[in-house]
Amino acid sequence: MSRQIFAALAAIGIGLPAIALADERLPMMDHEHRVHCVPDKQGQMWRIQCDDVAKVCIFAAEGELDSTGARTHKELERARECIRDLSFDRDKLAAAGYTFIPGRA
Repeated sequence: MSRQIFAALAAIGIGLPAIALADERLPMMDHEHRVHCVPDKQGQMWRIQCDDVAKVCIFAAEGELDSTGARTHKELERARECIRDLSFDRDKLAAAGYTFIPGRA
């Protein structure tokens, strides 16, 4: 019986840090700041939120992803509404020194 308890504790001890790490790996967009919805060259929509002071833009797919990272046709339920922005110029921001990093909506 005690072996099962130790095995369960070991599994929890190993699993919890991995879950926490996965959650902290990608930065989360700030719900208080504006989010742009921007199409890429293939027509896929992306959510982008830029910090003009840090010159960092976080991007995430506009819509849910499945367990493999592929897009689904399901909308995000708890993310801030985004502003559809067809004039968003990533190249111009990159030339101005902005860095683009993947994140979570």
